[in-house]
Amino acid sequence: MNNLNPRLIEHLNASIETIGNNVEAHYKGSKYAHRTVAGELRKLLCDSKHKKDNSLIPRCFPKIQFGILNGPPDWIFDLDAFSTAGTVQTFANGEAEINQLFNHFEDSLFLAEWLNQKVFHKTITLKEIIKSVADKEGVHADTDGNDVYHLLIEINLEIGLFPLRQ
Repeated sequence: MNNLNPRLIEHLNASIETIGNNVEAHYKGSKYAHRTVAGELRKLLCDSKHKKDNSLIPRCFPKIQFGILNGPPDWIFDLDAFSTAGTVQTFANGEAEINQLFNHFEDSLFLAEWLNQKVFHKTITLKEIIKSVADKEGVHADTDGNDVYHLLIEINLEIGLFPLRQ
């Protein structure tokens, strides 16, 4: 990171701090912290400018790798399997939380591959989730959704995981 533009490092630090603050706010009861987190994740992981990747993480750490999704390869295609994989904890108040979503001890993937992993449904990638929530609730005030966003709402109705507007 020694040869990086100091402004990039400032943006990186600001994004990481903002995510930390909003995760803390979420656990303290904020219903809207996920919006800011999605916007920051988009900036860090899947931002583009003129159809060229402009994300902060690959600009700062070009060879970075991430832990793969945890669980058998097909757990993401079936909500019943997802629920029984021990990765979703439900609470008496009807809320749910994901535990151990990523496996940090096995194989890892470069960012582009990692973002293209399917999660929650056979048609949704991590990248699409980040971008949809960021675009529809985080950085824009859209009143309508897109296909990915509507599918997330359907999944949410089944397992109560996301604080998305319906």
